[in-house]
Amino acid sequence: MNNYLTLLPAFFPLVGAFLILITKYFMPVEIELKDRINDFIIFISTLMSFLFLIGFYPYIISGGETFRIAFPRLLLLGISFKLDALSFYMVFIVAFIWSLIMLYSIDYMQHDRERTRFHFFVLLNFSGSMAFFMAGDLLTMFLFFEALTIFSYALVAHDETKIAVKAANRYIFLSLIGGLGILSAIIIIHTNTGSLAFADIPYIVEATPLLGFAFFISILSFGIKAGIFPFHIWLPVAHPTAPSPASAILSGIMIKTGAFGMMRIMYNMYDINMIREANWHIYLLIIAGITIILGSLGAVFEYDIKRRLAYSSIGQIGYIMLGMALLNYNGLLGDVFHLSAHAVMKACLFLAAGAIIHKTGERDIRRFGGLGKMMPVTMFSFSLAALAMIGLPPLTGFITKWELSLGAIRSGQPYYVILLLISSILNLIYYSPIIISAFFKDSISENITTKRNEVSWRMLYPILILALSTVIFDIIPANIPLEMARKATEILLH
Repeated sequence: MNNYLTLLPAFFPLVGAFLILITKYFMPVEIELKDRINDFIIFISTLMSFLFLIGFYPYIISGGETFRIAFPRLLLLGISFKLDALSFYMVFIVAFIWSLIMLYSIDYMQHDRERTRFHFFVLLNFSGSMAFFMAGDLLTMFLFFEALTIFSYALVAHDETKIAVKAANRYIFLSLIGGLGILSAIIIIHTNTGSLAFADIPYIVEATPLLGFAFFISILSFGIKAGIFPFHIWLPVAHPTAPSPASAILSGIMIKTGAFGMMRIMYNMYDINMIREANWHIYLLIIAGITIILGSLGAVFEYDIKRRLAYSSIGQIGYIMLGMALLNYNGLLGDVFHLSAHAVMKACLFLAAGAIIHKTGERDIRRFGGLGKMMPVTMFSFSLAALAMIGLPPLTGFITKWELSLGAIRSGQPYYVILLLISSILNLIYYSPIIISAFFKDSISENITTKRNEVSWRMLYPILILALSTVIFDIIPANIPLEMARKATEILLH
């Protein structure tokens, strides 16, 4: 079904981005009023995208419809957009999380001298992410992959310190290499098949050396953005240097663009039976295993809260890669579900970390003693999200690890269940000291007192909502994210 209205979720934040510039530089009112107007614009433009997408839920998830929009005359080969169960699942979850992050950022960035620039690029990233997830072919996805690289560079380098600029330069260098890899794959695939579409029925069914090269170069190129081994080196330096709302976006959402791109290549272009027969997935399973352990171990030895969370994200991306490389229903379901589960959990953790830094100035987790008394709601939310990351039932992370374990067993790879168990233990090792210190140890920092002193409601409510989202859908009869993930998985496996 053709419906150009499906592009509105990407259009709202794009309009909002330029409206805040007009308000800032051309509206003849006092600065304080300008800021209030812009605060309203940045929140409402993201919220409108989320509310608009709710209207598509019965058509796509319940009705199984796919909306397609094509512009065949653009850029010679044309560009196209596709809103199916998988892309709807992603844009719906992303719009929900992004709306909360924007509400949080209003107060977090209140005294930042470049808050308008920051919000301008955040909205451009939101618009680009919506378009990326709705891309109907590899060329369209590549265009927005490159756009997001430029837009997110501004978020990483926002503080303009030497460390921030260095981190941003490393990020953009690796991302541009990834872009060149994807462009190479585009040329090879189009030359050999005449198509770049993300088709309902995969059309690359022959494992020729050239198409094999295109497969691996595209997977690894998207993997750079995702932060898989050995291209993870940008992630632990980029996420901590960015403002906390940007860290939540980068870790919770932006690295999913890489994972999503890998998924579209594997399941909408290449035939998974051919991948299995050629044993290409074995290499991906090895990379996934290394990524899981490397990220988890890296987090154990970090004491800066944001660096610990960044390393944790590397391990979590390993889960997602593992699920798609198992090539069966349970593995893929765990993979697809974790796209949203990790986005919610990690956004909550980064926003909570940002609230702690914002209120106390402390980043070293060894100095978090007494935080549970000073910021009880923040630390409750952090703890709930952390326990979900560990995988305790009935929290969200348990569902991911359960499905991945079933997928590993049914694919004849039971040792990956042991790997997941080891990863969960490592998660426990690097999250539990933070929780124990906050609630059961006395403060050793002059900035942490026994008097309750939470952040503002605009920062606190998004953290709490995200934390409750890690458990509430798992205890009510209708687990909406899981049902959406099931529908997306069925579509991918045809």
